[in-house]
Amino acid sequence: MFIFFLPSSDIMSANRTSMFAMTKIQSEDSQNLHDVSQKELLSHEAQCISSILENRIRLVEIATNLPAVLALNSVSGIVDKQLSRAIKEHQILINRLEALDNVKQSDGELDANVGKAHSLLMKEIKNSVRDLLRAAQAHPDAICGLGAEQRMKLGENQYMLIKGLEKFHSNVVEKLRTSLDEELRHILQKQASSSPDPEMEGLVQEEEELARHTKEIDAKITQKNDEIKHLQHSLKVNSGEELDVSLLAKKQFQSHDNLSKIKQNSIQQEIDQLNSQLNNSVLENRKVEKELQEKNDTMEKGIEYLIQLFDDEIEEKQAKLELNQMENEREEAQLKKLEKTFSALEVEYDQIQEKRRLAEEKRKEEIRELELKTKAAILIQACWRGYITRKSLKNKGKSKKPKKPKSKTNKKKL
Repeated sequence: MFIFFLPSSDIMSANRTSMFAMTKIQSEDSQNLHDVSQKELLSHEAQCISSILENRIRLVEIATNLPAVLALNSVSGIVDKQLSRAIKEHQILINRLEALDNVKQSDGELDANVGKAHSLLMKEIKNSVRDLLRAAQAHPDAICGLGAEQRMKLGENQYMLIKGLEKFHSNVVEKLRTSLDEELRHILQKQASSSPDPEMEGLVQEEEELARHTKEIDAKITQKNDEIKHLQHSLKVNSGEELDVSLLAKKQFQSHDNLSKIKQNSIQQEIDQLNSQLNNSVLENRKVEKELQEKNDTMEKGIEYLIQLFDDEIEEKQAKLELNQMENEREEAQLKKLEKTFSALEVEYDQIQEKRRLAEEKRKEEIRELELKTKAAILIQACWRGYITRKSLKNKGKSKKPKKPKSKTNKKKL
């Protein structure tokens, strides 16, 4: 993780800075010419490895130049809006972190809230550094140009780091330029290796055994030559025995020579077989390494695509969330307005219900009174009809009785 602050104790003098700059410019010019000539001699896999190392060195150079821009808070010279926005956001986070550290130092104690805020701020700074490097990688010349304009002094450690990476890159390129046979001879010469390969150990042992057998055969041949010379000398003394001894010596020498040639041929075949196995293993390893590198590149592209997709989805969801919040606030304001209207309508509704209740009670009372009046009228009518009926019957009964003479009765009454 990179957290870019302006270095204080590691700042070198202006003279050393100018010397570093001149040295760097000269080394870059010579390095570019040397790289062009070297890339023509490298294979496709070696060029991929070299380009990866160059990209990483470029990232380190960008990282060393970023503190100049962040410390001076000058992004007016950057044309790219995304890079300018990323630098401003990162500077804001750095200022917040410094303020939080000052609060922590002044309080002397780190409570839970401050610790949680510090951890969240560190996560945001990590994400900001990732976005900043991603944006700066697309425009490395802008960052390096701003660092040169502001005359930022490189620290000695930073300068040594960059020079060490460049030296490592040149060594790797030289290593990749060596052919398979040269590399094999170089490996065979290193007999005191820390952890040798089992196949290489077998090959070295076979070479040692071959050398030992060759020395033995050469010693035997030398010994036989001495014997032959001695026999030839003795043959000169004794011509009769010279022919038999010479024939015997020739036969023995021929037999030993044939055996040595057979052993040498068998050992040479084993060496050739081991060399073939080694070549096949190296080719297979390079093929596997190429496949792994391609898979790694594919995975890196996939990861970058997923990160970009994730960022886009986060931005889209953030926009939707803001719209939903605005809609929610609008609905809440409308709800408060409706609640006020509802309270007034509720009071009016209660009044209307009370009026309806009173009207209903009055109507029921009137119906009850009407029913009582109706029952009373029916009763009165029944009584009246009964009275009329009784009166009519009484009148009919009186009309049917005979009339008495009024003379005596009237007289008595009188």
